[in-house]
Amino acid sequence: MSRFEDDQYETIAKPVTTKLTVKKSRFIGMMRSVDSMESVKFALSATHRAYPSASHYCYGYQFGLGKKLRSYATDDGEPTNSAGKPILSILKASGLSNLICLITRYYGGVNLGVGGLIRAYGQCTKQCLDLAETVTQTCYQQLVITVVYDKIDQIYRLSRKMKAVISDVVYGQNVVIQIKVRPSVKPQFTDQLMGISGVISVDIPSKNKISFREYA
Repeated sequence: MSRFEDDQYETIAKPVTTKLTVKKSRFIGMMRSVDSMESVKFALSATHRAYPSASHYCYGYQFGLGKKLRSYATDDGEPTNSAGKPILSILKASGLSNLICLITRYYGGVNLGVGGLIRAYGQCTKQCLDLAETVTQTCYQQLVITVVYDKIDQIYRLSRKMKAVISDVVYGQNVVIQIKVRPSVKPQFTDQLMGISGVISVDIPSKNKISFREYA
C-alpha cells in the first residue's frame, strides 16, 4: 500500500436496515457510517427513540485509522460475548472501517442460548453487510497558509505534488489559502512549505500557529 493509500478507508455509502426472526425473537439490524463518538452517540440515541420498548440494544463499532483506531462492543444484558463480540468480529473481518452495526432485539419468550444468540447476532450483522454499498473515503487535515502573492504558484505546485486539495483562497494584502492534506504527508508538506521564502505562516485549526517569517 502506498503512503497516499494509508489515508484511505472503505466504509458503507448509506445506512442499511435488516430484520431477522428466530424462535419468536425479533432482531432489527442497523448499520451506518460513523467517524467520531458524537456520530456513534447519535446512532445509539436514534435507535433507542425508534425502538423504545426493545429488550436489548447490542452493537459494535470501529472508526479511525492506524494507531487512532477505536473499537467497542456491548452485549447490553445478553450473556457475555453472545452479541457484541460476534458483531464486532464480523465488522473487523469485513475490511470496512468507520461504521457501527446496532442490533435491536425484542425477546420472544423463548431462550436461544449462547450459541443461538451468537448465530442470530452474527447472521443479522452479515445481512447488513450484504445489503450495504461500499465507498472509499480519504482522510484529510486542514491547513491555512498565509503567503505573499509572488509565491502562490509554488504553493499550487506543491499541493499538486502532494495530492493536497485547495478548498478556499482569500486575496488581501497577502493571500490566505485553505488546504486539506492527507495526514501521512503533512510533515513532508509542512517541511517543504518552510523552504518557500514567501510563506508567512501556517495555521493548523485548533492548534497554535506556526510562524516562519515576518513580512512588513
